[in-house]
Amino acid sequence: MISYAVAVRDGNELFLFLTIARAPAGDVYVNILHGQNGPEWKPWEPHASYHASGQHRQSSFDRKGLVFKRQRPDQNFRGAENVVTMPFPASEAHRLNKPCNSADFHSVLEISTNDLAAANTDISIDVAAPNAGAIIRPGAKIIQQIEFKDAVPWILVTVFV
Repeated sequence: MISYAVAVRDGNELFLFLTIARAPAGDVYVNILHGQNGPEWKPWEPHASYHASGQHRQSSFDRKGLVFKRQRPDQNFRGAENVVTMPFPASEAHRLNKPCNSADFHSVLEISTNDLAAANTDISIDVAAPNAGAIIRPGAKIIQQIEFKDAVPWILVTVFV
């Protein structure tokens, strides 16, 4: 399993915001941290997934909330498909208070708290053919973007306002 992280840098501290993993079969998982601890919160585990079959899901509490059939992420993949888009407030990473150790991941997208100052900052995670654009709202300004190129389609992470 190849794993990536999105983390917020505040001075010398680095806080985890979400993780992304790609399984050997090609499935992509975006794990959304929620900051709740204890066994009673274990079933929550909010996440979005894009599977080798083309099935796209957003799930939590062991239930598939949204299920879509999209194109398969294989050699015929074209364009981009959104896995999840969500708000990205700097305060959330502090609230989660999960230190990020870069050595635990293949790569980490670090974004500073200064870059997240806008009230309407969002993050989009897409699977995308090489050089395809991110799926973000028209007129949005990209603050930071990274392409994880371990396999095709790439995983494209975009922070924007």
